[in-house]
Amino acid sequence: MIMEKFVLLRDGNFTRRIEMGPTLGEPVGSTDSLIRGTAMFGQIPPEPLVEFFEMGKNDIRDARRDPSVIGMARPMPLRLIEPFASQTMVQSGPTWGVEAIGATFASAAQSRAGATSLTKPCVG
Repeated sequence: MIMEKFVLLRDGNFTRRIEMGPTLGEPVGSTDSLIRGTAMFGQIPPEPLVEFFEMGKNDIRDARRDPSVIGMARPMPLRLIEPFASQTMVQSGPTWGVEAIGATFASAAQSRAGATSLTKPCVG
């Protein structure tokens, strides 16, 4: 059997919600809770859990059917990039960010239009 690596996002409080009902004191599957929209979480918030598994076809199918599983995916391959030495280590000012690309000051046209700085928060 071929096993594949998977990452599962699971709700750790799913079982507690089922045991206690949609809201405290209500029976499980109460019509009132469905009408009010509290059937999904009620008063117990979800608790995200990230789990890593090697799964076969049957395990994958079971995980897709498991109501406590919110999402599943194959892990994204990552590779660290080793830094290299540079011959010239001249640093004249910022090397990254808003200041590095010169976006901290408005152009003359923007100033005439009423914009004074691109770094001020936009309200609205």
